[in-house]
Amino acid sequence: MKRLLLAVSLLLISANGMAGVKFGLGKAAADRSSKLIDKAKKKDPDHAPDYNGAAAALPSCNSTGLPLTVLPLDLTSVTAIYPLGNLAPSGHTFPSDHHNIYMNRTVPGDLASPPLTVDILSPGNITITDLASTEYLSASPVFADYAIEFYPCRELRMVFGHVRTLSPALAAAAASLGNCFTYTTGGAAVRRCDTSLTFHLAPGDQVGTSPGVDLGAYDLRKTPLPFISPQRQGMYKLYAACPSDYFTPGMKAAMDAKTGRYDGLQWRTDLPVCGQIMYDIPNRAQGEWFKPGEPDIPEDPHLALVHNPVTYALEAISAGNSTPDLLGVRYFVPAASGRVNRDFADVRSDGNVYCYDSFQDPQGGEAGPFAIILDMPTDTTLRIEKYAPGVCGSPAWTMSGAAVTFQR
Repeated sequence: MKRLLLAVSLLLISANGMAGVKFGLGKAAADRSSKLIDKAKKKDPDHAPDYNGAAAALPSCNSTGLPLTVLPLDLTSVTAIYPLGNLAPSGHTFPSDHHNIYMNRTVPGDLASPPLTVDILSPGNITITDLASTEYLSASPVFADYAIEFYPCRELRMVFGHVRTLSPALAAAAASLGNCFTYTTGGAAVRRCDTSLTFHLAPGDQVGTSPGVDLGAYDLRKTPLPFISPQRQGMYKLYAACPSDYFTPGMKAAMDAKTGRYDGLQWRTDLPVCGQIMYDIPNRAQGEWFKPGEPDIPEDPHLALVHNPVTYALEAISAGNSTPDLLGVRYFVPAASGRVNRDFADVRSDGNVYCYDSFQDPQGGEAGPFAIILDMPTDTTLRIEKYAPGVCGSPAWTMSGAAVTFQR
């Protein structure tokens, strides 16, 4: 069961190389990529998670210092490292806990042209503990890629996602892939297979090649992130960390300098530069919301009221498929007063209805006319619906029977 649910959580559609799919979604940065967490192993977040397989025998990270000494790919070929917190509903309704690394295009400046395929390298002395393949059955043509779980030291779990081809040595290990099943998320069908293994790589050894890759880090020494409902998050997401923090200072600086929008036209300057994924505020609208009666994973039915991952000053409504009229991401400039576009951190269970309009698309252009109203009947429930007039206008808004309820 652990491995099966890991497979469900590991991939939510589309690799960095799927330019035709991604850029047709209306949100150019949307890639609905690897979850890179094992949501199957639920346990008390006050206790450290179990180490995966061979990782238990590795030296403690406390004794190794910064364990990563090789950049996993040539940064001169990278357009941007997208910050933690990417939003791409319905597959990534919640802020994603890993980077999406976008490669330069074969035709410079033409986002419709294929991305460059580059070598993916081992960033240090690592031990691979899990190898998984994903076949994209809804893609045309159908293709597959790989997710690779590895540890540089005992408490630091890392994952590469969307590696397109494996090195010959890893390809031989992939021959033992099993535990296969097919499921649907983000409106597309995928087939997953995986295997546990113990496979060592030295710094700079080839992992494989890819036209883009995901990179996640989970530091099991950290205090768990203070989500309001940690039991819904799965063990590893609670320990999500900045991958660049584990590289040498020069490499970290180079990675941070490349962190920003998928097209490289805007860089993240808010701290932490790598981004963030936890926005929950108790008794306020900001954060993650769950559709009652639906499983915690996949994220498709749920709702997030959070911040833009590149520009923190913008807030975001990320709506999954439980609200089909709202499906997608909409950004806006929050207001510090009133009930129009009010900062989610100020919205509470106060008997008021709040209205949102003047939305922006991911490039900063106008995305409307469109309006959304919401309220909080209690401290742990929220209702939301599309507002038919399309703009907020005067504050005479009322929630109708079409409103969808979420909870924490």
